[in-house]
Amino acid sequence: INMYRMLLEIYEEAVVEGAGREIMLRIKNATDRYNYFLMEYPDLARKLTIEQQAQYLQIDRRYLYKIIK
Repeated sequence: INMYRMLLEIYEEAVVEGAGREIMLRIKNATDRYNYFLMEYPDLARKLTIEQQAQYLQIDRRYLYKIIK
């Protein structure tokens, strides 16, 4: 029973995280999307490289460099 609860909690966290990413990707403006990412995931923004952030945000890496500067 405890293993079942653990798996259910992991699944629920994944569903919530997926819904949050879907909301972020619906933002049309890339600058607003990046700002939302920084607001929602400040720790993740510090841990990921620029290339990884660009891929997560579905923005070209060169464009993300322009947004950050």
